Amino acid sequence: MTSPPSHPQSVPCLQSTNRGGLCMAPSFQIHPTHGPMCRLHLFHHHRSLNARPNLQVRVNAQDLFALDTMAEAHNLTRADAFRRVLHHLPFPRSKTDADMYLELRKIGVNINQIAKCLNQGDKPDFDVIQEHLHSLDSRLDAVAHMLCHADAGGS
Repeated sequence: MTSPPSHPQSVPCLQSTNRGGLCMAPSFQIHPTHGPMCRLHLFHHHRSLNARPNLQVRVNAQDLFALDTMAEAHNLTRADAFRRVLHHLPFPRSKTDADMYLELRKIGVNINQIAKCLNQGDKPDFDVIQEHLHSLDSRLDAVAHMLCHADAGGS
């Protein structure tokens, strides 16, 4: 096997052109896998390494509406919503869902505290139980408000 010439300009580029022929411009650099390349082909090669492929998909109006609805509900771009569907990734929870989860968790904590007070001994402290019941009541009201607000289409 012969070694590459010391002056790559003495060798033609020989990369394919968009017209189907070979580029006969003097080479600027000898690429390790693609061989001699002129400045133009070297530029396009380096540019293609950093390019993100672009996908265009035709969908019917219903599918586009469904994708846009999902994207808007989760505050995502159309492309990000499509990627989540494509890769079977979960959608982020909406703020209402996160707030409701937090309130439901606090309700569970209140119920556990009431049960603990009742199971501690002979005479439960009814003042503490009353405090937990009051907290439980206000948290249930907050969840009911969130559910009504979500049903009305708000967040």
